Amino acid sequence: MTVLCGFLGAGKTTILRRILENDQNLKIAVVENEFGDTQGLETLLAGASALDADGRIVELRNGCVCCSTKGELASALEGLVQKAQRLDAIVVELSGVADPGPVAAGLWLDDALESPVVLDGVVCVVDGVSGLGLLESSGPGAFEAKRAVATADRILLSKADLGDVSTLEDSVRLLNPAADVRKSIRGEGEFAIDGFLIRGGTAGPPSVPGLGWATPHNTTKWGACAATLPASVVLDRRRLERLLGEYLWKSEDDRKAFRAKGFVLLEEGWALVQGVSDAFDLEPAEELFPESRLALIGVGLDGDALQEAFEKCKL
Repeated sequence: MTVLCGFLGAGKTTILRRILENDQNLKIAVVENEFGDTQGLETLLAGASALDADGRIVELRNGCVCCSTKGELASALEGLVQKAQRLDAIVVELSGVADPGPVAAGLWLDDALESPVVLDGVVCVVDGVSGLGLLESSGPGAFEAKRAVATADRILLSKADLGDVSTLEDSVRLLNPAADVRKSIRGEGEFAIDGFLIRGGTAGPPSVPGLGWATPHNTTKWGACAATLPASVVLDRRRLERLLGEYLWKSEDDRKAFRAKGFVLLEEGWALVQGVSDAFDLEPAEELFPESRLALIGVGLDGDALQEAFEKCKL
């Protein structure tokens, strides 16, 4: 499942149409979540061919399906999984001000979805024309826009043909140095539908070099920091979980981090760290890593304090 987010008018529907119009015969399910009216949905589904009994799930001519929900996302996903005989991917499109964190984290908290649905990542669309002003402001919508960028695994700078987006790209990378950032013109660019927009596989630990991601450092109000330990150091799971909870288990106003990623050596072996919103997961990994690394993206993070806390997790 891919979570598609971005502020109002950024171009999410254009990207969604690009996904649905793929020429690889991929069967995609779309969930329209937390929207205020059905106008955009009607436009998107102009080619609908059939509805299910309660009118929630719409079948598209290209073999894809779509549904809308203002309630529990889990029930909508379960309905799609039960209805479709085969799905290659699910895309959840959020409203412009919705928080992608709880949607992504919900997959780890719902046992019914644990087997058929896994989080592939969060894709954020940033408006190439108005995005910079929004990210640099402190006015209405600025927090929501920054939160979406900070949570994302992959970021698209839309409308790249309408001006120079290099400064916007720098701003986005400061907020989230671990994300894969690409440019988009009318939904197209140097990225694949299958392998980037969906099934990108970058929801795991950060691997972007040269962006201050691997070493502790102090940050501005919004930003990222990381802590590292040698591969010979074994970490205590309970201490690490307490550390993650300290950063993630907060109210919306007090939460320090929106995203946690990394790979750590525990007593039972290597594990991937994946945290978003107020949930996290430690998943066993087959790979061997050169070091333990924990990276956080959020507000007011202190790299030195994170490094000190990380070192206290030693077994």
